[in-house]
Amino acid sequence: MNPLQWLLWSRARFMAVLAAVAAVILMAAIAALTSPAGTPQTAVPGNAEPTASHTPLDDDGGAPTDTRVPDNKPNIIYTAKGFIDAWLSGRTTPTDRWLASIHVWASPILDPAMNATNREAIPDARWGSATVTNITATSGTADVTLTNGSHLIVIVTFDGQQWLVTDLAEGTAP
Repeated sequence: MNPLQWLLWSRARFMAVLAAVAAVILMAAIAALTSPAGTPQTAVPGNAEPTASHTPLDDDGGAPTDTRVPDNKPNIIYTAKGFIDAWLSGRTTPTDRWLASIHVWASPILDPAMNATNREAIPDARWGSATVTNITATSGTADVTLTNGSHLIVIVTFDGQQWLVTDLAEGTAP
């Protein structure tokens, strides 16, 4: 049986495949329409990789160690804000649109948690401010304060191409 025969074998199968294709196209369209640059989580040029220090060799002839970390704060804040804004819309946005808006900002590792989220428990608040509390060349942690005073800890990681949220947890006030 060729793929076309398999697809057309039953009306239910055809409708399921058609619905899946439509969902993928809808998610791509929402992602493109909600991002100012098409790919909101793309690294800011020059901030994705650490730079060499050009220090002389150590006295023992060993290679120098570069301990500097590039300034990835803009990438971390931008990605955390995009994710939090999408996440907070979960109280009022239909599930499929809500999950599609989150996927623009989040790693697939968060899919099970987002699918299991009790959307009624999402705070009725907006982004307030954020502080980057931990930063490396490829990851960072943002402590986000919402307008209702609650705090969220957002872990953002660079996967070599884009910055994505890999974890979200409730935080405590500083």
